Amino acid sequence: MASCLPKIQAILNFASGASNNIFSCYSRIGNLTAYSTVYHDLTNLSSAEAKRTEEVGRDPAKWSMLRFDNVQSYSNRQDLRIG
Repeated sequence: MASCLPKIQAILNFASGASNNIFSCYSRIGNLTAYSTVYHDLTNLSSAEAKRTEEVGRDPAKWSMLRFDNVQSYSNRQDLRIG
């Protein structure tokens, strides 16, 4: 579990838009993984999730039920004027 913490913090910093200098400094200390490692991990994660989504879409037994509601009809109409 201790090895997951630097990766989780690195993903958080990546999503927050931290600079490359922060990654290089903290990865040298061991608090974060390198920027390229985070980018590679997120790329692999997204392609694995895309494959999983494609498998679910092709197998009718795995389909979830989708419900579409017109949620806007339940909210009160607001005036479009300013003020």
